Formats: sequence, structure tokens, C-alpha cells
Amino acid sequence: RCHMHSGCLIVTPQHRNSLLLKQHEIGVKLKGLPKEDVIDILDESDAILEPSFQLVYAMGTKQDLPSRPNRCSIFQSLLTALSRGECEAALDLFEDPKAFYKEESKAGCFSRLRVLNLSSSDKSRITTHLAEHFVQIPPSKFAWLEKVDRQEDVGLLVRMISDPKFQHTSRTIANSPLFSRFKDDILAARGFLAYGILLHCLEARWGVSYGLRHLKDSDTQMAVPYAASDTPKTRAEFSHP
Repeated sequence: RCHMHSGCLIVTPQHRNSLLLKQHEIGVKLKGLPKEDVIDILDESDAILEPSFQLVYAMGTKQDLPSRPNRCSIFQSLLTALSRGECEAALDLFEDPKAFYKEESKAGCFSRLRVLNLSSSDKSRITTHLAEHFVQIPPSKFAWLEKVDRQEDVGLLVRMISDPKFQHTSRTIANSPLFSRFKDDILAARGFLAYGILLHCLEARWGVSYGLRHLKDSDTQMAVPYAASDTPKTRAEFSHP
């Protein structure tokens, strides 16, 4: 009736999600409004969209992230190159106690590495060298990079995954059969390097910026945001939908 008379139905996210769950519970499927006729109105959006606040209604079986194994392998490869000093741009910065904190660890583990104070030019230099190392000396799992034989294609790929100002990324990938086949790998590497995810993660302090949330009735080993040293945020609730 509301839809027929061009009305507006206002519900809270809790009520909408509860209604969806109720449909699954009683086995009744209600025909809702078309998606194009639904909008979300957020009050205090800066607080609601903060990563430490999350309302999750889990339904169905767990679904893996797209290309998750390769994403993890790329991040591990980049972190390994940086930790072992295979990135030439970072070698001199490791000697500067104001730029990096680096502590060697036992065999088979990453070095304890944290970014302290890097200028934008230093970050750009490290990012470019990591991209060159990843493309020119690829891990065995990404042997397809060895098929990028032309020098101009190598340079194009390095710029694509290291330069946030690189334009027409989608068009460049679409114009190359090889790049199109491994599009997810390229975009994952671009996110870690060009958009600074790798260095941003290394700026966080364990036990201060994030850490484990110890609960008596839970053995979950998932890191959550911290408000202060050894103090998880009160609303740090994370779960897999």
C-alpha cells in the first residue's frame, strides 16, 4: 500500500536485518521494494562508519574473499622483501632510528619492523623499489610475471602497481591478454603499494593501536582496534558475515 501511494517507509537497520532473518527462520520469502527505491540515511556517519563500530548479522555459510590466497601471498612477498632488506631504497633508512624500528627475529619469522617517520618522498621511493623487485624477481607463485618480457611492459606494470596517480588502470589491463588474466593479482599489488596499505599497516603499534581482545568465553584470535595501550575499544566487535 505504501508503494502504491508513493509513500515512504522508514525502518532502522536493526529492524530491516531482523526481518530478513525472520524470513529465513519461518521459511517465508517476502517480496520487498526494488533496490533502486531504497536509500540509507546515516546520522552521525563519522561515528557509524568508523571501523571500530560494526553491526553484523551473520547469515548462511562463510564466503571467502575474492582471490584471498593470492592477496595474502602478495602481501607476504612484499613484507619478506622489505624485512630481509631486499628493497635497496629501505637499506639506508633502516640505519635511521627515526625512520624505522627494526629488530631481527628468529629464523622463519618476519623481523619486527615498524615505520616511525617517513617523508612522502621516502615512501614513494620504497614503494617503487618494492614494485620493481616484485616484478623483476617474482615469487614462484607468481611466475606469470616472468612472461612480461618487453622492457616497456615491465616499466608499465611497475608504474601501475606503485603510482597512485597512474590513470586508466582498467583500460591498460583490458588491452593486455596477460594482464587481463591476472587482473586480481595486479589490483591487489596496486592496493598494497600504490595506495599505501603495506606501509600504513607497518605504522600501527602492536598493543597500542591494535591487539587481541581477550574474553573469558571466547578463544578468538582476531585483532581489534585499541583505544590506548592494552585497552580494546569498547565497541570493537568483529565477525565474519
